[in-house]
Order: sequence, then C-alpha cells, then structure tokens
Amino acid sequence: MTHDVNRLVPMVFARDVDASIGFYKLLGFEVANRITHAGRTGWAWLTAGNADLMLACADETIDPAAQAILLYMYTSDVSALRADLLRKGLADGGTFGAKSPGTPTTRALFDITRPFYMPDGELRVHDPDGHCLLIGQAEPKHASR
Repeated sequence: MTHDVNRLVPMVFARDVDASIGFYKLLGFEVANRITHAGRTGWAWLTAGNADLMLACADETIDPAAQAILLYMYTSDVSALRADLLRKGLADGGTFGAKSPGTPTTRALFDITRPFYMPDGELRVHDPDGHCLLIGQAEPKHASR
C-alpha cells in the first residue's frame, strides 16, 4: 500500500537540546534543522549518513534510571570510535553493570563487549540525559534504505 509507514525517526527528549547536539556531534551527527525560541533550541533534526535523530526539549525532569528507549547504531570500527570518544572527553565507565562508586550515568562510555549477535564488538554509551546508545561493528543487510 502506498500509504503504509515507510520511515522511522526516533525523537529523544533532552533537558538541554544544545548540550545533546554537542554530544551527538561527537558521534558524527550534523544538525540538519533546528527550531530556536528566545535563544534556546527547542527541537533539532540530526543526520549522520543514513541515520536520522530528532531531539526535543523535555517539559519535565529526565530520570536516567527510567529511560525506556535504546538507540542502536552502527560503525565500521568500534575500537577506533571508543578511543576517539575518550580523547574527546567522554567519561570511561569501565565494565557496564560494575556500578562502582562514582560510575558516571551520563556522557559515559563503557567497555566493548562481544555478544553472540555482534561478535566484532558492541559499545555502550550514555548521552547527557542518560539515554542508552549501543553501537555495533557491523552493517546489517536490512539497514540500507
């Protein structure tokens, strides 16, 4: 049918859209469009290759422990991306789930794991609002548009 849904773009709520834009730029995203009111960005559309993401200013406080979304992304070299993000200042969270005192919950980058479904490696990153991003080193056959 010609009227079926044919595209999905996640919209992530952020306390500070401009701070989130800065974070996602570290991953290679660029601002394609934004709406600003009274000097504050309220919404933005970001792109990186075939990936699109919308950011919107949250009306309420965001609780990182209660996030109900996980964004899955892909890269050609997960080890190089992790090293680059550490150089750019993201906090090293170590092993995810270790929960040692002082483990960051936002702008945190965790160790690469190699789950059965992503044997070349997968990286967990938390954005400024605690949203979880998993970044795998593989390009699935179904990912092309």
